[in-house]
This record gives sequence, structure tokens and C-alpha cells, in this order.
Amino acid sequence: MGGVLSIKIGDNVFDYSKNFKLYFTSKLRNPHFTPEISTRVTILNYTITKEGLQDQLLELCVGKEQPED
Repeated sequence: MGGVLSIKIGDNVFDYSKNFKLYFTSKLRNPHFTPEISTRVTILNYTITKEGLQDQLLELCVGKEQPED
């Protein structure tokens, strides 16, 4: 779209904003996501213990600070 980042949802095209965040929740105990989705999103499992969630978040932070080549 003329060098402007945009998102197409159905027939509508929206300008992309780096500040935009979209959150989804699921009541499914073990939802399945395709590999294409899994590589583009951050999935947090809130059914785990507090320590497990801390480990997940730490792993995400370390991955952003020290990405593996």
C-alpha cells in the first residue's frame, strides 16, 4: 500500500501501528496453533504455577536480549 504498513482483515485495510496490541484468550486447556501462528505470537499459559510463569517470562526476556544466531 504505497510503502505504508497495513493490515488487511476481510475486505478492510487498516494502517499498522507499532503501539497496537491484540490479546486473545481461550477456555481450551490445550489450544492448538498452527506453526505459522506460533512463530508470530507470544503464547502465555496462565494455568501454570507462578514460578512456571516467571520462568516463561524470563525466557522471553532473555531471548529478546540475547537472541541465538
